[in-house]
Amino acid sequence: MLVTLRKEDIVDGLLQATSITPTRTGAAYLRTVWLHAENGTLTVSATDSSLEFCGTYPAEVERAGTLGAQGKYLADLVRKLPPGPMSLRANPGESVLHLTQGPRSYKLAVSDPAWYQPTTPFPQGPTAPIDGHELRHILDRILFCVADDDTLGSMTCLKITAQDEQVEFCGLDGLKIALATVEHPELAQALAPELLAPKKYLQDLRKWLPEGPVEIARQGTRLFVRTQDRRETMSLPLRDLPFYDYRNLLSSVESSYQGHVTVDREELLDSLDRIAIFATDNNYVAVFDVQQETLTVSTPGHETGAGMEPLPCQAQGQFDTFSLAARPVMDILSRFSSPQITIHFADYRSLIRITGVDDPGYSVSIMPVVIEEEVYYE
Repeated sequence: MLVTLRKEDIVDGLLQATSITPTRTGAAYLRTVWLHAENGTLTVSATDSSLEFCGTYPAEVERAGTLGAQGKYLADLVRKLPPGPMSLRANPGESVLHLTQGPRSYKLAVSDPAWYQPTTPFPQGPTAPIDGHELRHILDRILFCVADDDTLGSMTCLKITAQDEQVEFCGLDGLKIALATVEHPELAQALAPELLAPKKYLQDLRKWLPEGPVEIARQGTRLFVRTQDRRETMSLPLRDLPFYDYRNLLSSVESSYQGHVTVDREELLDSLDRIAIFATDNNYVAVFDVQQETLTVSTPGHETGAGMEPLPCQAQGQFDTFSLAARPVMDILSRFSSPQITIHFADYRSLIRITGVDDPGYSVSIMPVVIEEEVYYE
């Protein structure tokens, strides 16, 4: 193989390919980044046996060929080179990759060519265009509610349901449920009827997503995303597991709501942040006391002190007092865009739902904290 190309054309692809490969553990072939040169392009591909990345970049190919190199060393070297043309050369019969740039010359060990396996090609079926920024925004709003504990099975996955012309994204971890619905006929057709995508792979996908348009497709047990110019593709495996029936739960809880309170989102965030000064742990409890025009936020007394702040609000229905783990609530509030948010509640034991006027189709529900008080008599 002998190719010449610009460092700036390939460096991002090498770094992305390396980011999905294990750096220290795992089989050596999984730490390999594969280079395939032909027809005026150099293709970079890598996999961790589940997630796959493939990028194709312009190059002057004098001698076609395929070889693998330790991804970390190759990516780090190219990243530290100055901009400009460089050459990659592997002579027949040698197990060495020569990289040169002007007077600079380097040698890297190559992998056994028998390890090479091409990545899964982008499917020919229905595809859907979507802006990369929009998709990243959806993932940010949902993935924080997807469980990280592998023992929780399908709760470690994002559930996507396509029905009619809408696509519904759901994440839950046993204590929180995030739900986002978007109107997108093409996306609904491409992803129908439903799928489960593991959170750990979606996090890698989110890091890679460009700002511009991308295409999404699915085939069998894999989900594919590629750039509009078709230069880069990432695919990830899907899961086939039973998922919790969150719709019936949310419907039953919604019918039991007795009241709601609307409050300024930033003011509530600031209040929770100040009250956290008196917390003795990272998951302190905030007590919400709802009145007609005042929402009082307080924390139970600790050895460090206590805090209480009244906030102006608009409340309707039956007023109540409930407690929430404050750090998760602050995390939830940061996902909204609306200046004001509305908290819907039934009683101090039932699921509480948070919505925003300027966040259509998006809601997060959270279980309250039940504070048990014990009184001892002599």
